[in-house]
Amino acid sequence: MNQVPEQGSFRDRDGFVFYKDAKVFRAIHPSYLPTWEKLIVSPFFTEMLSDGKIISFSPAADPHVTEGLPGYRVIEAARVPFISYPVEWPFVYLKKAALLTLSIQLQAMENGFTLKDASAYNVQFVGTKPVFIDHLSFGIYEEGEPWHPYRQFCQHFLGPLLLMHYGLDDLKQLYSAFTDGIPLHVISQVLPWRSRLNLATLTHLHLNARFEKKHAGDTKINSRKLQISKQRSIAYITHLKSFVQSLQVRKKNTGWTGYYNDCSYTSTGLDIKKKFVEQQLTAISGALCVDLGANTGEFSELACKHFHTVVACDNDLEVVSRLADRKISNLLCLHVDISNPTPATGWNNEERKPFSERIREADCVMALALMHHLCIGNNVPMEKLASYFANIKGRLIIEWVPKDDPQAQRLLVTRKDVFEDYTLAEFRRSFAAHYDVVEELNTGGTGRILFHFKKHTAV
Repeated sequence: MNQVPEQGSFRDRDGFVFYKDAKVFRAIHPSYLPTWEKLIVSPFFTEMLSDGKIISFSPAADPHVTEGLPGYRVIEAARVPFISYPVEWPFVYLKKAALLTLSIQLQAMENGFTLKDASAYNVQFVGTKPVFIDHLSFGIYEEGEPWHPYRQFCQHFLGPLLLMHYGLDDLKQLYSAFTDGIPLHVISQVLPWRSRLNLATLTHLHLNARFEKKHAGDTKINSRKLQISKQRSIAYITHLKSFVQSLQVRKKNTGWTGYYNDCSYTSTGLDIKKKFVEQQLTAISGALCVDLGANTGEFSELACKHFHTVVACDNDLEVVSRLADRKISNLLCLHVDISNPTPATGWNNEERKPFSERIREADCVMALALMHHLCIGNNVPMEKLASYFANIKGRLIIEWVPKDDPQAQRLLVTRKDVFEDYTLAEFRRSFAAHYDVVEELNTGGTGRILFHFKKHTAV
């Protein structure tokens, strides 16, 4: 059948995801079918499907897809243009995903269902819009049962949101260290003391962490004590949703938020650069463009005119957040450090794919005003840089930044210049091993050169 299993779905006992011929399928286990039949006719489920809050699907049209799956129901799901992970999301994305999850849970409960888990990985983004992708995450609600994934929601959503709310942005990276969200006791320990003065933070985070620690060694659960009426449960989740809705982060200036106020280009030179880049983007066009080191996103916006989806990445969370606030419908803004990108994580390092693998199918990659940061700022040899880009199938638009450029010189202020091989000749030689030049433009007085590369044609 040439099925390729999705390694991130093996934990689900009710079904699994697989790929065939670039299409996404979900196999539904026979034991889940009674729940599935009730779910797909429920008004809330069909309404959320039509609103695009739950990823669309249809019965698998290819009869060969069900071969080797006796008793299973197979559906074909719409494909998400680019898979991203919570560790990469700016605050606004994580908040949107949290509110979507709570909205779905509230509507599910009102219609006799409940979410069986509250993982942030159940949500993906199509541009700026969050969409719930796990069709099998629904179970039948039983009167008196609590919302069991409440702790998971706090670990995946509320805790990381509070870290950013209180200005502890860097600690969001702990997502990569834990497979099921950041533990509550970890977040409770690092949040400032004043966070305990907020009743909602005290209740949902600090007391929750304390309760979890107190009962960590319990071998039995008193289910009667855990029972809660449906009305009270809905009220509790509604309160949690209101609290999440109220969370904000303060904007701050960093070394990159005002980049174009102090860059190497004059306004005329910047216009020349934009014109060249847009000409190349027009010639390439396609499904996916990835802008590495996007900064404030001027060139990502240009790409949005010519590509179905544009992924803008930067290692400065503030510029990523500001770009995400622009709400450009086909622009996905991610917090990614190219010198230390999101790794493969989870069981056997296969559940979550590394960033380098997820961008491999891009039709175009832009690396503008980036290479000096990688080669000088992070000691990446030119050959390794060229090889990294060559692993991506599409075109490359890259900017050569000479060592005497003011931005490159800033990187050398506190370090010895040991970068004798950082030369235009070495740049051309290293990239010529993988690419042919389509177009290049010398920007004149800056010494910077823009290149449009295409991979060597396979012989």
